[in-house]
Amino acid sequence: MSTQHIFLLLVDDDEDDRVLFEEVLEDLGQKVQLKTAEHGLDAVKQLENLTSHRPDAIFLDLNMPVMDGHECLKYIRSKSSYDDIKIIIYSTSYNPETVKTLEVEGANHFIRKPSNYLTLVEVIKNALSIIKRGDGHQKFLIAT
Repeated sequence: MSTQHIFLLLVDDDEDDRVLFEEVLEDLGQKVQLKTAEHGLDAVKQLENLTSHRPDAIFLDLNMPVMDGHECLKYIRSKSSYDDIKIIIYSTSYNPETVKTLEVEGANHFIRKPSNYLTLVEVIKNALSIIKRGDGHQKFLIAT
């Protein structure tokens, strides 16, 4: 991972959520390269087409058309070449059993989308801090 900037892939079918995420990154003023995908299949295609620099982390929504977050997570974790990419589930849905399953399936963290902007700023700021540290042994984080 580059010390200059973080490369993120945000996978979310909700355009408003993608725009809001991008606004938070701009407000934080951190060097972040952001690519977006509207569903899991779009994300997989983007990953497969990247020839050099891959994302440091993927923020992955669960409930999407075409290929949902569960399917996308399973696909990405089935490819050892993507083992170094952190996957942060980023969803409005929260079910403790589902979160446990996601952890077993290879998600690094779970963030429940906050309902207000200031909380979203803090959640993304904390997530970026974890990504910057590159701590592969960070305990599974649940932010709700």
